[in-house]
Amino acid sequence: MAKACGVVVAGALIWGGATLRELQDGRRAGDDALRLLSTPLTRAAELTKLPSARALVVIDTAQQARDTERLEGLHSWARALDAAQKAKPEDARTLVARAQKLLGDEPAAVRAELAVLEGAVALQQGDVEIAGRAARMALVLDAKNDRAHVLSADVAIEQKDGRGALAQLDALGLLADKQPGLLNRRGLALELQGELDAARAAYERAGRVDAAFAQGHINLGRLYRDEGKHVQAEAAFGRAVSAAPNDSEAWLGRALSRIAQGDLAGGALDLEQSRALAPAQSAPLIALADLDIARGDRAQAIDRYRAALLLEPLHAVAWLKLGNALMRSGDYSSAKAAFESAVKHDEKLAAAHNGLGAARMALGDNDGALAALNSAVKLDHRDPNPARNLELLRTRMQ
Repeated sequence: MAKACGVVVAGALIWGGATLRELQDGRRAGDDALRLLSTPLTRAAELTKLPSARALVVIDTAQQARDTERLEGLHSWARALDAAQKAKPEDARTLVARAQKLLGDEPAAVRAELAVLEGAVALQQGDVEIAGRAARMALVLDAKNDRAHVLSADVAIEQKDGRGALAQLDALGLLADKQPGLLNRRGLALELQGELDAARAAYERAGRVDAAFAQGHINLGRLYRDEGKHVQAEAAFGRAVSAAPNDSEAWLGRALSRIAQGDLAGGALDLEQSRALAPAQSAPLIALADLDIARGDRAQAIDRYRAALLLEPLHAVAWLKLGNALMRSGDYSSAKAAFESAVKHDEKLAAAHNGLGAARMALGDNDGALAALNSAVKLDHRDPNPARNLELLRTRMQ
């Protein structure tokens, strides 16, 4: 009997030792996964660069031996990050909330990282208010969290607060001038401040730091195009195309720059490539329709504007362009409806009020035309077209 008891005790000790080792191994695995999920900004410049897949492998392996609430929380965190990186914000948001619940007893620095991820996911969904709240919470939990400052800068940029964004970037010290993504943010913030030369310099530096960083080239090209410097814009967008040949925005930018220089054929080729890369985006279709107008193919343009509006029904400028094309085709009733949609989605779009006035005038609704044209004049007194249309209307009403 004593011998049997000895065997039982020995077995219990072995079992207890194995359990302890499993717990220790699980703790170590969790720590390893946490280090991956919290990789410093200096080693992973953006959330998209964080090694979510490696963290999941570490956690999955540990869970096969022994699962714990902490490992489950880290697993939800890694899955949330993976979903965010794959542009699945709804899935990511649910998983972040679960991770926050399971890891509520972790140190403040860990909870700050989760708050940053929550904010980044909210930005993906266009929820700037929640993103800002998450950014503030992250900084309360860990005032030295670099990613919290980056998120705060992103929120400020979305809110058109250039000064606030610059303050957050300045908090990162020298790091803000060494990473292309941060330099790109600085350029956007400087644009908001109206400091266009400094913004251009920031975009150019982003390209020098990393020639493969397409967004800096794209923003530089956009800035040049806005200034009417289409040759420089084409060159910048060309660098973006070389850096990221699958980026629809890069092809679209180069197309518009080429068209502005009279290269309709080259622009058309780039637009078709942009459209192929982003079939769910309305911008390439609208640009193709504009090109149809330039070539005199109004029927094709109308079809494309309508297709673009199926993708983005709230696009006021697309409604305006559709209305203009319909007016030139003599379909005044459909043009009126298009202009009304443009005004509905952007009440301050003066050209839409002018178009609506012209359409109503063509349909014999003089009172309605007068109201719309007066609105156009009030919204943009520099545009001569509403005044001309008003003069025509007054002549008709005499």
